Amino acid sequence: MEIVHAQNHTSPKTTNRFLPLEDPRIGITKARLQDALIRLCQRQAFPEISVASLCREANVARKTLYVYYADVEAIATEIVQKTGLEIAAELRDAHLRMPHSSSGIFQQVVTSLTRRRPLVLLICRRFPPDAVRRGCLPVIEKLFDRAEAINGLPRGDEIARTFWCETFASSIATMFKVWARRDFRDDPRVFVEIGQKYLGPGVDAYWLALKERALT
Repeated sequence: MEIVHAQNHTSPKTTNRFLPLEDPRIGITKARLQDALIRLCQRQAFPEISVASLCREANVARKTLYVYYADVEAIATEIVQKTGLEIAAELRDAHLRMPHSSSGIFQQVVTSLTRRRPLVLLICRRFPPDAVRRGCLPVIEKLFDRAEAINGLPRGDEIARTFWCETFASSIATMFKVWARRDFRDDPRVFVEIGQKYLGPGVDAYWLALKERALT
């Protein structure tokens, strides 16, 4: 498998407005832990990776790991979230402005994922499914925030908003896990069509309801 790293897969042309600023020393330590987890995942199954073996691989003290993460799965979740936030930053405002084409959003996401093929394959094949879902969720929530701001819409009903964020996170995680397991052999348009068919109508209805609410 091609060697991949957690900290070097951002497009140099991308300025990520979503990634939070943090002390550079913290970022370096986290990057070491994330890269170590990726290296270990290339050699063994995720359940076989212990905190002790990860700390040895990263050359980081066990107590330091626990300052930033609850466990190994939390590191996997952050790798997914970081990757997702980078991909979200590559979506232009035009992709989120109403009336928008859901196909344009899905096509851009597929393009961004394909550019990160080695890392995406490893995440989808080796990381626990719940870590992938949890990593996707805050990315979707931030995209909803951004779409509401771009379109001048009020914040949606919390129950409906949470439902769609959870649905999107779970569906996207599942969709691309299937694609990765098939070694990206399928035409990306297949997944664009699946996303449009099963997620598009519901999301369009949600945004339409927000628009109508803003006009009343």
